Amino acid sequence: MAWLTFGRLRPVHVNGVIWGAFSTLFIGLCHWVVPRLCGVRLWREGGSWVLLAVWNVNLAVAVALLLAGFNRGWEAGELPLGNVLVLFAVLVALTVQMLMTIRRRTETPLYVSLWYLIAALVWTDANLVLLMVGPDHLPGINNAAWHGLFIHYIVGLWITPAGYVLIYYFLPASIRAPIYSHRLSLIGFWSLAFFYPFVGIHHYLYSPIADWAETIAIVSSMMLIVPVWTVLQEPTHFTDFVVAHSHLTIFGTFIMWAVAGVLYVWPKLAGAPLASFRLANWGFWLTTLGIGSMALVLSAQGLLQGFMLMRGAEFVDTVVTIRPYWWVRTLTGLSMDAGLSLVVLALMKTSSRRAAA
Repeated sequence: MAWLTFGRLRPVHVNGVIWGAFSTLFIGLCHWVVPRLCGVRLWREGGSWVLLAVWNVNLAVAVALLLAGFNRGWEAGELPLGNVLVLFAVLVALTVQMLMTIRRRTETPLYVSLWYLIAALVWTDANLVLLMVGPDHLPGINNAAWHGLFIHYIVGLWITPAGYVLIYYFLPASIRAPIYSHRLSLIGFWSLAFFYPFVGIHHYLYSPIADWAETIAIVSSMMLIVPVWTVLQEPTHFTDFVVAHSHLTIFGTFIMWAVAGVLYVWPKLAGAPLASFRLANWGFWLTTLGIGSMALVLSAQGLLQGFMLMRGAEFVDTVVTIRPYWWVRTLTGLSMDAGLSLVVLALMKTSSRRAAA
């Protein structure tokens, strides 16, 4: 069945994680974080209900179209153009809403979470312009270079700064201790802003792209140790897997922090304590077990396949050899599914407790 083939399920998986699992949580939590850091209510907050509806309907339509075979050919940028236009419109509206709230703030200092918030929204608005233009209008190697920029801007200029918004707010708030150094956090911010825009071409090393551009990408990638280590120096120590494999970066780090933010906010919104700490705790450990095991399995696969290719094996033979690892990888995904389901169940029970009260 065509809609169950890898070429259709993979784009649903990638875009579902980026725009669904992470972005939806982040946008929702922005509605909690920004008013509290600004000391004012959200600007035109009633409009957020419209954005919520449009965002989710658009994602549902996008999934249906991807399963039906619509695909623009870029990894992480497969969404049909119409869906990209809606994403862009919602994010621009959200950007204006957040910037106007920040402009009206009563708190004079601009906390580091707001620095990252502004950057994430503005950078991603610009990055979606790349997605609207690139796949259909750029030929040959220029298309590949453009795609390298786009896909890394998604990871480094959307998911990473958006994740830092949540970490820099919820971790100090939950442990009731300030960050170690506001100045250090700003060094991390500006080093991310300076180095990350140049790293995308490292996906296309040894390609016809100019050697000087590839060299800049390599050096910039190495220099990302600066924002990573400035973040790690905070006493909050959110090490996790910031510079590891994309699964670990997006899910092992930032989606985990987004879920943590939801667990922090939800009881306050419901006006009732978390209904079942045990459910949420089991959810955490099953998810952690899943992503940790997945990292080991994917690393083992990569090493095995790499050594086989170095010895001259055919690519198809390497895929056949690592096939058993994919079954283990499936089990790790099921563990993560079960864990997140338990977290959702704990949140639903908390809401029902409020309704009963």
